[in-house]
Amino acid sequence: MKTFLIAAAAAVSTAWSGNAEPPVGNLYCPSLEYVGKTPDMTPWCKGTCSQYLGHGPKFLTFCPEAFCKCADPLEPKNEHHCETPRHCANGKYEAVPGSTASDGHCQASCTHNPSACWCTMCRCKNSCRDYEDLVTIKFDEIEDNGRGTRIHKIKGITFGGQSFVLNTAKFETIYGKSGYQIALTSEPNVFFGGFARSAEISVDGGNLRILSAQVAGAWNDNLRFTIEGFDANNNLVGNPYSKTLSSTQKKWLDIDSQTAKKFVFSSSGGVHNNSYRYFGEHFALDNLRVCVPKKLDVERLETQAEIVQKRSDEEQQGNAVGFNTD
Repeated sequence: MKTFLIAAAAAVSTAWSGNAEPPVGNLYCPSLEYVGKTPDMTPWCKGTCSQYLGHGPKFLTFCPEAFCKCADPLEPKNEHHCETPRHCANGKYEAVPGSTASDGHCQASCTHNPSACWCTMCRCKNSCRDYEDLVTIKFDEIEDNGRGTRIHKIKGITFGGQSFVLNTAKFETIYGKSGYQIALTSEPNVFFGGFARSAEISVDGGNLRILSAQVAGAWNDNLRFTIEGFDANNNLVGNPYSKTLSSTQKKWLDIDSQTAKKFVFSSSGGVHNNSYRYFGEHFALDNLRVCVPKKLDVERLETQAEIVQKRSDEEQQGNAVGFNTD
């Protein structure tokens, strides 16, 4: 069924002009929030029905009433608003993973005049410049026992501050559900700021840029997540990048930062999700895409990590990832 719907969605989005009336039986929800009429269809409806260029029914892609319905107001919201078509300075586009678009469709649609570059379907492709290389850090090289492991280097990227990785499956068996599992994109690990403090990344002898990441709040909804870039003199570069995160739905962040000597990740605020036993202002991040100098031989540089040391007992060690409410 899903294979058929994906093919139908591609056909409808190709044939249907954004200036025309929506297809008969095409669902439109003023809240712009969608779920499936059966639980197994909810991920498909959330992703497909939210793919649009602007506001109103005429901008929708394919959302069949037979399979999808408007979400209950209490459902976690899916941030997908896009006031204008996406524009990539390098003119290169690719499909957002999990959408119904293809790389070819995005390249053709986004470079067409007028543009039809739907922000939830298409993203900028490898925005690294000629003198840079793209590095995707999945944090899965590190062995972790489910209690948090401090990291120093991955693929030549230096990690400072309270930089930790966490094996989410092992963590869940010890502490239960959390937003760490929500942020997980490639198994088994995610990246986080230990003790809800800031984490840093840099490269030796050069600068770097952040392109994108998958992020969620570990324990809090409406968590404020911020990335700041600094030059060699520790002066702020450009404006801080800041987004609000959910602990029940991960968010793909199209960051595309300026070049900086180091970047600092931090999180604060939010409201505790009562479905989770532990609490804290932690973020959880996966699949970090960065641009580094070409001279950085990322495949040959070592990866270093250490298990966070116990200070009193196992619960104290767990404080890196969250705090018990008992």
